Amino acid sequence: MQSLVIKLSALDTQTPAYCFLDKKTISSHFVEVSWEEIARLKYSHCIVLIPSTEVTLNTLELPTKSYSQLMKAIPYALENDLADDIKDLHFSFHRPKNAALETATIKKARLKQWQLLLSNYNIKVQTILPDLFALPVIEEGCSLILLNDQATVRCSNFSGFTTHASILSTLLNQLSKEEGQVLTNLLSNQQEALTDLNTEIEQECYLDLANHCHKDLVTALPLNLLRGIDEAQHSAKKIPYSKSIVALSLFCLGLWTAQTAYNNHSAHQKVEKLHNAINTMFSETLPNRNVDSDYQILNSQMQNELKKYNVTTTKTVASPLKLLHMIAEKLTHQNSVSLLKINYDRKGLHLTLSARSTVEIDSIIKGLPENISAKKTTSNTSANKVRAIILINEIKS
Repeated sequence: MQSLVIKLSALDTQTPAYCFLDKKTISSHFVEVSWEEIARLKYSHCIVLIPSTEVTLNTLELPTKSYSQLMKAIPYALENDLADDIKDLHFSFHRPKNAALETATIKKARLKQWQLLLSNYNIKVQTILPDLFALPVIEEGCSLILLNDQATVRCSNFSGFTTHASILSTLLNQLSKEEGQVLTNLLSNQQEALTDLNTEIEQECYLDLANHCHKDLVTALPLNLLRGIDEAQHSAKKIPYSKSIVALSLFCLGLWTAQTAYNNHSAHQKVEKLHNAINTMFSETLPNRNVDSDYQILNSQMQNELKKYNVTTTKTVASPLKLLHMIAEKLTHQNSVSLLKINYDRKGLHLTLSARSTVEIDSIIKGLPENISAKKTTSNTSANKVRAIILINEIKS
């Protein structure tokens, strides 16, 4: 049976456009009808196309293949490229064979609005995608639609973008010059629409391109925006069993003490072993990441894991990871100084150290980074040993 494709231009549209695609169809023309007529149509699969301006497409290099790890890693890998808070966004992804990871991002609230609209008209939808995927995939090129001041471009099976028409030529020229990119052909809905485009790019025109859905839509189906919705809704009811999640959770329970149900837990390890444990768990969760520069990612994941275990924290409780990685190297190179105990509370990081003299303790304090505040809270001296507790905090600029 045919697949029904519905194209929506806005949430308040009263005349959705639709067409049917099957294995024999190369391109199908969109027809505008009422919602009531749409609801009476027979179909085996329903694909809904929403404005591409609401979806962000990205390509990532993440080596892990674990679905659960990718679900956690992708939001933080894209965080710096997105204007909205990642907790307000929904992410779908697909990794083609032997290729980079393709992702699609949309606001959760907006996706729910589209779902509610379709539900109100009793439309059972299996796939939601940005409408740029209705365009054909051009070998060594792009296909584009120019409507008013907006340009919609499809560059490959899973990539494309929307932009203002005034800067489109600049973007396409840049794309054709980038390493690894080949852009020699351009299919547009306007004759010679880009007069200032690189002359080496051959332009073709298909006037009705904006009103057709090409069979190449099916190549983008794995990037379905509804993918992961069920997992996200029921994740709180599931117990995570992966080794990395279990290890990460145990690590959290050992270090996060103040104002939690696990008060008074301390870590009785050497800083060097602790630092290695941090790196091990970090690499399992996000391979090829640097714990020193990306500790914020792990901190966020720790907070999410604590929520799953019903461990509540307040704004006054923070992760000790940042302090640990800032002081670990200094402590692990002090052969004559032993770390006896680590504790963490709202006052800061408490290190119980043993040394041969107070001079060695003072040397460690003076040798810490300038943005670290360190002071002795207690000190006891025996015949040949000094035992001291140092309170460590970061100096906020």
